[in-house]
Amino acid sequence: MTLCGAHRAIWPRIGRLRPCYTSAMATGSLTLSEHPRELVQVVCDRCERKGRYRGARLIAKHGPDIRLPDLLREIAANCPKAGGLGNDMCGARYEGL
Repeated sequence: MTLCGAHRAIWPRIGRLRPCYTSAMATGSLTLSEHPRELVQVVCDRCERKGRYRGARLIAKHGPDIRLPDLLREIAANCPKAGGLGNDMCGARYEGL
């Protein structure tokens, strides 16, 4: 997990890491490095696909700064409903996030 500038300044005083969501407020999305769990779980309610991915492997492949919506599009790119329209489009989402 990375620390924003505000939390980096107080790190010696607080003595523990907590998630920092200031960058999410700036962009509107969390990044992969800010995901709160080690396992990233993705499910699709429309085609019933599901998967669990280790955060470290995803970071190695996509980098720590990829936004979670962009990562979800990458993971679900081979979904048969990825190019669908209206009610027939992919329903991939993060489980428990």
